Amino acid sequence: MADMPVAADLRFMREVNATAVLERLRRQDRMSVAELAKASGLSRQAVTRSLTELQDAGLVEYLPPERDAKRSGRPAQLVRFRARAGYVVGAFIDPHQIRLGLADLRGEVVTSRQAVLEHGADGEAAIALMVQEVQELLARAGTAPEQVYSAAIGAPGIVDPTAGA
Repeated sequence: MADMPVAADLRFMREVNATAVLERLRRQDRMSVAELAKASGLSRQAVTRSLTELQDAGLVEYLPPERDAKRSGRPAQLVRFRARAGYVVGAFIDPHQIRLGLADLRGEVVTSRQAVLEHGADGEAAIALMVQEVQELLARAGTAPEQVYSAAIGAPGIVDPTAGA
């Protein structure tokens, strides 16, 4: 219990609640508002408020109600996480090649690419090739650069930015 976040003010409490709702939705294809309330331990009103904020951010969407012939009454309101609302790019540069991947917000790889680095290529050549390959990666996926939330680059060994190696 010591590592649980504590809401110091209303705005922070809403952020914590929205994060809890979003985390549960990311694990499911879809959930009802009632299921989200039960799974998160939040009130239905807190879940609805969080979903409104997440919908305004483009991260969730409400689905049309599913009519069940066996049940009477109003159908459950279903909501789903929009994993394709944004993307992340991962790159790995080693002395021989650049490997790139584009993943949605659920972490599922959408597409990937590899490019060979010419023998003895310096840092500037590697960066230029990486920029070109990222543009190709996004074009292949039909994704605009504005849809990329984050990018990370990994390289083996020690990087010397002043020497470019």
